[in-house]
Amino acid sequence: MTTLLAIILILALGGGVVSFSIRAAWGILKFLLGLVIFCIFPVVLVFALVVGTFAYVVLPVALVGGLLYLVFKKA
Repeated sequence: MTTLLAIILILALGGGVVSFSIRAAWGILKFLLGLVIFCIFPVVLVFALVVGTFAYVVLPVALVGGLLYLVFKKA
């Protein structure tokens, strides 16, 4: 009888530990997702917008300016 009681108590304790570990893992996951969504993602988005702007606006202007310089430079 005491063995059965010990098994029940050990399973109850193990279930409590499993429950606590799942809640802790969920809390850590929420923290990491919040960090990625609110801190890292905006930085990556701004960087992508800057690189996209360079690719579509600055690069053609630089190419045209460079070609005009090569055509009209005084030797």
